[in-house]
Amino acid sequence: QRNRDKRIAQSIEYQKSHADERKRYLAAYYAANREKYKLTDEQKAERNRKRREKYASCAETRERAKRDVKDYYARNPEVRLNQRVKKYGITGADYLRMLGEQGGVCAICGSSDPGDSRGHRFHIDHCHETGSVRGLLCSSCNLGVGKFRDSPKLLENAAMYLRTSQRRS
Repeated sequence: QRNRDKRIAQSIEYQKSHADERKRYLAAYYAANREKYKLTDEQKAERNRKRREKYASCAETRERAKRDVKDYYARNPEVRLNQRVKKYGITGADYLRMLGEQGGVCAICGSSDPGDSRGHRFHIDHCHETGSVRGLLCSSCNLGVGKFRDSPKLLENAAMYLRTSQRRS
């Protein structure tokens, strides 16, 4: 038993000390034998079916997957930002540049608080007809512009209404 434990300890130590070498070897091997390890569409579908089944039936698997995703995005925040802004035709770098140009505040009210409880980022205001990005807004201003259907005329009418009602008070 002692010899067995000693051999196991030596094996683990060897594997740790040669991990980089093994990674390089395996990377080269898989690159040279790519076709041998390429999955067919049916094999991929079956693998994914099994993963979905395990995810649905095992709470531990679900929690581990959620934790892994959360950890990944914590280590790679630029990935999450790029995913969120991609649908507007900009990159994470474009978003950060715009935020800097706006002084880190909402383009309408000047608040430095995005007011977004989920993403903690300013909303990307865009024209729904052309898709062009107009600026970055806090949650309240983004909702306000949306409620007025992006219509300058409606917003002007609302401003006039508020001015006249203030005079009467």
